[in-house]
Amino acid sequence: MAALGALLAVAAPATVHAAPVPQDPADPLDRFDRVAEGPVSSSFTPGALGGGGPVTVMLELAGDPVAVVETHRGQLTRDEKRALRAQRKAAQDQLTPAIRKLGGTVRSQVQSAYNGIKVSIDRADAPGLAALPGVKAVHAVTVFEPGNVTSVPYLGADRVWEDHGFTGEGVKVAVIDSGIDYTHATF
Repeated sequence: MAALGALLAVAAPATVHAAPVPQDPADPLDRFDRVAEGPVSSSFTPGALGGGGPVTVMLELAGDPVAVVETHRGQLTRDEKRALRAQRKAAQDQLTPAIRKLGGTVRSQVQSAYNGIKVSIDRADAPGLAALPGVKAVHAVTVFEPGNVTSVPYLGADRVWEDHGFTGEGVKVAVIDSGIDYTHATF
């Protein structure tokens, strides 16, 4: 702490030069490009999504998933759940030829917590999926990139590293959990 105080005392006399302050434009909206006015098209694709190339989407289908049906009706038997899942899967299977015809590939199908089909398809062909019978919506599947920029300071780990020298070096951590299949393709 004394070293930090000495560092601040040495740094205090430094001269600070301020950058010139830009003049405010007459209209704050002048910094934006103007576009032609008119109704917004439902086929609008943001520029970041424009162009071709593969994309993975999730088709949300009509018909509640098993969990939602159970929430509304009350506890379902194992056979009722199995039958409902089979019914949802049969409806999904009927869409597979149309998805392939559009150039898509079915990656997975889910019925329990969500009624949907995960599809890989060229970005330019993805809008055609929304027109398929029974499709309520088409959602982009985003890739989640975990980071620790927020959590490390929040937990105070950086202070522990600095104050006590505990960095985790040489420590082995084992996670014993049967709830995740780390070999699964979508994990």
